[in-house]
Amino acid sequence: MNYKNWFLRIISSICLIIMIAIIINVAVDPYGVWRIAQFDGFNRVKNHTRIDITEEFPHFRSHNHINLVLGSSSVGSLYPGILVNYVNGAIYKLWVAGPPILTLYNILQELIPDYKIDNLFLGIDFVSFNPAILRTLNEKMDQQVDNSNKVAFETLMKTLVSYDTLKRSLSTVKDNMKSSVSELPRELRIMGSLSDKDRIIRSLQIFVNNEHLYNSEEFKDPDSISQNMEHLRKIVGVCKENNIKIRLFITPVHSEHFDLIYKMGLGNTFEKWKRDLAKISEFYDFTGHSPITADAGWWIDSVHMIPEGGNYVFERIYNQSGIKDQDSFGALVTSSNIESHLKSLRNK
Repeated sequence: MNYKNWFLRIISSICLIIMIAIIINVAVDPYGVWRIAQFDGFNRVKNHTRIDITEEFPHFRSHNHINLVLGSSSVGSLYPGILVNYVNGAIYKLWVAGPPILTLYNILQELIPDYKIDNLFLGIDFVSFNPAILRTLNEKMDQQVDNSNKVAFETLMKTLVSYDTLKRSLSTVKDNMKSSVSELPRELRIMGSLSDKDRIIRSLQIFVNNEHLYNSEEFKDPDSISQNMEHLRKIVGVCKENNIKIRLFITPVHSEHFDLIYKMGLGNTFEKWKRDLAKISEFYDFTGHSPITADAGWWIDSVHMIPEGGNYVFERIYNQSGIKDQDSFGALVTSSNIESHLKSLRNK
């Protein structure tokens, strides 16, 4: 056999495979970088976007209209595909593990110049307002080294030729075709081998033992959340300035996790947090006791619902009925009903 021809065939085959991967990754665009076109049933819902990847992406072209689902990993576990029934334009889910509210504010500020955001679905969780998390972020920012040019090039290559991006492209198409989720992000599969009940128990133990979560004397002081509340006010203000419709919601937690907050002596902070939220904006509260929050089968752990839980959350935000147990899951809270809402949660 002619080794030269054999070598050329191998090189040609490799080049062909790379070209096919590039075409798929650009066409599907799972991270929302290229923004060439969005199609129902193909790539309209972007369910695989994490901020540790996306924050480094250069912006290539603006998009006419997008809808942004933003929050922590509690948002990351929810599949937002049901939103195609209620909004126009592409749907991007962008999440980061354990962020203080300042991080979410910075993300929004970065996106606004390059995206026309019609709707912001902002999911927040109580632990993100722990002042210890904000201090940790500030320390990391002080230690950062500017290597933006190198990072931008490396992440650009990831969007084109990496195997991980190709897998996410195929998952994105699969999700859009069947209006559900093909798999959980790998960061949320760490307890997959445990039983439903054991996953809840293990998760609760983590929150009990970690000072950045609930084992914090400082967090018991209701005034400790004040700095993070200011950052939330800024998010709401930025949305108003840029004509972005914000839909604020407290992410769901398992009913035993809800009880744990009070057992850990954080009840006063927890309720002040909700009172302060109501002064800033109306919001949907998905915490408390209900058939859904008590059923371990709906939960990855005590703070992450299975992806199908996104149907419950986003349908509720749009006041749709017809879903089993939905009436007791999620309540619209305003400055006029906050006290009766808190009383109702305590009495359940």
